[in-house]
Amino acid sequence: MGIENPEENIEASIYPNPADNIIYLKLDGSQHTYEIQMLGLTGKVIMNRTISNTTSDYIQQINTGDLENGFYFLKITNGTNTITRKLIVRH
Repeated sequence: MGIENPEENIEASIYPNPADNIIYLKLDGSQHTYEIQMLGLTGKVIMNRTISNTTSDYIQQINTGDLENGFYFLKITNGTNTITRKLIVRH
């Protein structure tokens, strides 16, 4: 009996990282709905988006130009699983 790794059920990549004005979030399109949240270090939600009906690989452009330099987290949920990715913003 093993422990299933829920991160294996969501494939996501963020680039460029560190970011300046724009990042791209690439998602595996096998899920139909993703909830995307950007969080500050204190846990404050800075951005919240829902992406629906992705049938193939999907790339979401996210503006980071208004963010202060620092560390952020992108929380990605597909309904059953959640992953968190670190993001550095440096202008």
